[in-house]
Amino acid sequence: MAKTLLNSEDPQSIFDIRGYLNPDVVFLRLLPVIKASKVLRLCESEDLSWMLLASALRSPSNSITEIDVEDHHIMEKHTILL
Repeated sequence: MAKTLLNSEDPQSIFDIRGYLNPDVVFLRLLPVIKASKVLRLCESEDLSWMLLASALRSPSNSITEIDVEDHHIMEKHTILL
């Protein structure tokens, strides 16, 4: 699925992880798509997702310019991982 999304002619400008039942699995499987997105919309996730996000933000191929977090308390809790 990640390869298909990356090769599509319409690049993913916004990736909304809130629409998935298990956001941690989405992070693991679609990390290349997430890194190619310009806006990332997050919900509450486990520490693993936040560590993967931190890794994606350090990557030279990262295109993320904005992170929209559903609950700002979540962002405060995980900022140290970023």
